[in-house]
Amino acid sequence: DHFHADRELVSISTNYLDRFLSKYYCDRTSFKLAALTTLYMTAKIHGVRNRSLIPLTTLVQLSDGEFDSDHVSKMEGIILSTLNWALYPPTSAEFIYLYMRVFALQNVENIISIIQERAIFLSELAVSDYFFVPYEPSTIALAAIFNTFEHEDISLCARSEFLTNITRITGGGFSHQCVNAARNRLWVLHSQTVPSQNDNADLGEQSTGRHDVETGAQALRRKVELNKETSSLSLSPTCISRC
Repeated sequence: DHFHADRELVSISTNYLDRFLSKYYCDRTSFKLAALTTLYMTAKIHGVRNRSLIPLTTLVQLSDGEFDSDHVSKMEGIILSTLNWALYPPTSAEFIYLYMRVFALQNVENIISIIQERAIFLSELAVSDYFFVPYEPSTIALAAIFNTFEHEDISLCARSEFLTNITRITGGGFSHQCVNAARNRLWVLHSQTVPSQNDNADLGEQSTGRHDVETGAQALRRKVELNKETSSLSLSPTCISRC
């Protein structure tokens, strides 16, 4: 937000950092340098398409003199080598864009942008939460979309058709249990981020009917239980994600 950059850059930068830390030991100072460097790398590689470039000199200034450009350049070489130059990881936002193309075929174009925007917001909540370490970006994307469906009161018929199409396209390559668990956790994170009295932002307020993935009403009941169960969990500064 400070750099007015696309928030998807944070997801990619975190992916770089997680994968790097899974293979390379860092002390506290090295960790801070690695975090700074992965953000710079992400902006340099992926920021061009959305004009989210972040000058190296500006990032160095934010370190309050702890690091200089040479430190970042050397760490960049180490990270590139450690990651074997695998620098284009899939993100939840990208899967949401793809899934929304499927939903657009159901003649509901007028609400596509709203669902997409709200779903991406929910998926962003998962970036810094250790709970989502074992979850694939595609699963998080589906969870965010179904939670958004509840708020927008998408019909049962449209939801079922969407799920059928996604199942057909992916060959059933996702677990309903994992999607439901991800949905529940996103409700918890959302409740901690947005005040419940904000009707416009409360994505779980409206829930209708049953469908193949857990309904919003069920998720809301679980939301209260999970909030108690997970309130003691802290957000990990690092998490080792799947490569």
